[in-house]
This record gives sequence, C-alpha cells and structure tokens, in this order.
Amino acid sequence: IVLLSAQGKRFDQAAARRLAALPHLVLVCGHYEGVDERVIESDVDEELSIGDYVLTGGELGAMVVVDAVTRLVPGAIEAASLEHESHTEGLLEGPQYTRPPDFEGKQVPAVLVSGDHGAIAKWRRSAAIKRTADRRPDLLQHAKLTPAERVRLPRNPAKRDVRDADLVEAYRSGVGSYRIAARFGISPATVRARLRAAGVRLRAARSVVRGPSASEVARMRATGLTVRQLASHFGVSHVTILDRLKKAKR
Repeated sequence: IVLLSAQGKRFDQAAARRLAALPHLVLVCGHYEGVDERVIESDVDEELSIGDYVLTGGELGAMVVVDAVTRLVPGAIEAASLEHESHTEGLLEGPQYTRPPDFEGKQVPAVLVSGDHGAIAKWRRSAAIKRTADRRPDLLQHAKLTPAERVRLPRNPAKRDVRDADLVEAYRSGVGSYRIAARFGISPATVRARLRAAGVRLRAARSVVRGPSASEVARMRATGLTVRQLASHFGVSHVTILDRLKKAKR
C-alpha cells in the first residue's frame, strides 16, 4: 500500500521498476491535509512523492505512478523498446530523428542512415552520455559507464561553479582527490584545500607516490585512452603518465 504524499520519498525510475515487480499495488490518494497519521502508521507500507511541490490531492501523482509502473510490467511494452530509454542505465536518452532526412535544411546525422548497426549503437550511446552531461550532470556519478567513457566525460560538464558539497560528497564516497580534480576540472591541491576548509578530515595517503600507480595507468591505457586523456583523468601531467607507463613495462 503506497500513499502519495508530499512528505514521501522521491519517485523515480528505480522505484517504478521495484513496484512493477510486485504482485499487486494499492495507491492511496490523500486530499488537502493528507491522511490521518494513525492510518499511515497502521496500514501504509510506503509514502511516495512525484516532486518537490504541492498538489491539492494525490490523484495526479497516482496517475504518474500508474503510467510509469504499468509500462514496465512484462508484456505491456516490448522489452527491447525499454533498453535505452532515459534513466534505464542512469542516462538520458539521446536525440531522436524521424523522416524526412532533410527538414528545413537540417539533416539527420549521416551515421543513422548508414545501415551500420554497430556504428549507430555507438553514436546513440555517445549522444546519450553527452546529453546527460549537458542537461543532468548529477546523474553521471551513478550512471553505468565504462572506465573509458567516464574518462572522456567533459572535465566540468555542467559549466558551473563547483560546490563544496559536491566535493565533500565525492570524497566521502571514497573517491580520491586526484579523481575528484579530474571530474570537476580543478587541481588536486584545490580539492584538498576546499575539503579542509569544509571541515573534512583527509585520509592518509596510501603511499609516498604522488598520483596514480603504474598498474592503474597501465590498466586504463589498455582501454585505448591517450596519454592526454589519462593525464586529465588522474589530474596529473602527461610527464607523470609517461613515467608510470615506463615503470609498468619493467
């Protein structure tokens, strides 16, 4: 039993998938001030909200939940059609094109009419990552990206000032200062200084070697990344990358 409530947990695609797997679902729609707390405590299993705003009742929220959940029930929509939708892999879906190939002088990307299914799939994947970086960079932290895809992300995709809260969240999740620096397009020294200013106790260095280990660099190099891309990813100079690659060959 789910109560639609402004005080509930934010409804998202993950919640829709979870609810779609249930054998049955009851949605309760409060009105005006909602539902008596005693009823919630005794009968409601979960409270959900469709956003940070207030409606006069839960009916519209329930309609959103019903639509999002129903389309995920096996048989409602062809499974292949759901694979690359927005939020399926933590990414927004890339741009879509239909006929005609020329509309008011604007062309459909040539790769999409090439007949090369591998190239088309690669283009769609790249376009989805780019659109997510441009419009919802907050999704990228938990998106299902390969190491090579993550390294090729724009250094500061949102083109916004980096908030201390973002640095603190990344650091406390276990990400090191060098990788945080590469992600936000600032120096490792700046990351550490801002973390200290925010009251974060920095972890002790794992070794006396500054920057990535030779094995880390070699592993990422094997994915096809260039020296420049590796330097950007680890937040070090290309000279350091070349040094680590040299050590990895010994």
